[in-house]
Amino acid sequence: MQEFRINRQSDPKRQFTIDQDGTLRVAQRLDREDISSYKLIIEAFDAAGNVGTQLVAVYLRDVNDNGPEPYTVPKYCVFPENTPVNQQGTCEIRCTDKDSPEYGPPFNMQLDQSKWKYGEFLSVTFDARTLFSVVVFP
Repeated sequence: MQEFRINRQSDPKRQFTIDQDGTLRVAQRLDREDISSYKLIIEAFDAAGNVGTQLVAVYLRDVNDNGPEPYTVPKYCVFPENTPVNQQGTCEIRCTDKDSPEYGPPFNMQLDQSKWKYGEFLSVTFDARTLFSVVVFP
């Protein structure tokens, strides 16, 4: 008789189980953004107490389950009043994505003109170099 088990140091969150016939199964929902791969140590025991081990590498394939997350550079965009336009700084809006690169940038950013009420005060330029940022300036 032989017995299988997963060395829990290689699976501390207990994401996997193994049947006594050696079938490895997913026990809990996997999230590539949390852990992208596992190196499971499978241990086999026989009736005499002999132990064998096998390393099983599990790689998670990403799905596009996260949307782009916008942020600004600098963190707080401030345009002081009574300051000449040529002395004002800029505010850059960028995006990141937790998904793998195939689902990340370049992002398509658009400005909804019907909701943009600051057009007479601020200009918006899409950065063609990076394809994932927008620059706002007075």
